[in-house]
Amino acid sequence: MAFNLFGGNSTIKSPEQLAERRALVRSLMARQLGQRPRDMWDGINNLVGAIGSRVAENQFDKAEAEGQAGAESALRPFNEALANKRTPDLGMLTGVLSNPWVKPGQRSVAEDLYKQQLEANQPMTPYQKALLDLDERKLAQSRTAPSGNIVKLDSQGNTR
Repeated sequence: MAFNLFGGNSTIKSPEQLAERRALVRSLMARQLGQRPRDMWDGINNLVGAIGSRVAENQFDKAEAEGQAGAESALRPFNEALANKRTPDLGMLTGVLSNPWVKPGQRSVAEDLYKQQLEANQPMTPYQKALLDLDERKLAQSRTAPSGNIVKLDSQGNTR
């Protein structure tokens, strides 16, 4: 029977979720280690807590290895296509982009190729390109605008 600290058959689906759970276990362990045992039962409690933390860390290591193995299997055909100087198809690129364990550098290459494929298959009209450019400018301005202030834009993306 497998032990799961978080109950049920909850699986870790992303590196962010893994980091959150690791932080939780580490904070619980740090809290427990910060207390000096007052008697034998407190000592036993600390020992059981340390064993439980180690079991949880082993589960996290296993989940991380499985996630990275999944990313490697998604990237294998992608890397082979690039090594053979072939352009990956949209299905292959979607498989890479849908895997949360893919590293950011690999993801950005796949995103660029995906955008190129979409553009080649369905070129955007000048109107669609202008709308996309406007959305990108609005997004860039919203990131630079101080929080709490609403920046109003006219039809050409200029502030009013």
